[in-house]
Amino acid sequence: MDNIIGNCDNLGDNLTALGADIAGAIIPGATGLGLAARASSKASKGALIEPNRIYSARALIRRADEPGPFHNFPESYNSAIFKPGNRRVINDNYVQYELKGSINGKSGKFEIGVKPSASGRTEVITHRFFRPDL
Repeated sequence: MDNIIGNCDNLGDNLTALGADIAGAIIPGATGLGLAARASSKASKGALIEPNRIYSARALIRRADEPGPFHNFPESYNSAIFKPGNRRVINDNYVQYELKGSINGKSGKFEIGVKPSASGRTEVITHRFFRPDL
């Protein structure tokens, strides 16, 4: 909650972000300081900050080539698939998110494979597929 109603549990975070935004307005070329302050505060409290996720050309081409649901399941499924408990590190350059589910009555597993950036702030989606059970 952002102090619209109820208690003021994040008043300190809001004031810090406001101060950072004011500093950003005064310092030439400095932008986004309030957002950075909020992200830093959330990280220090243990909140997860989602990375930016972008599609590779390969993943987009696969989706265009296959008209069926296996590469083209709804984008709205991504938020459930990207939950922390569904994350499996394959190696330093590849992470796969997996979630059991079904499409058109077929049981299986949704898979989204990503290549994380060195900073961890961006993940490039290289694989997006529904793998039916045999």
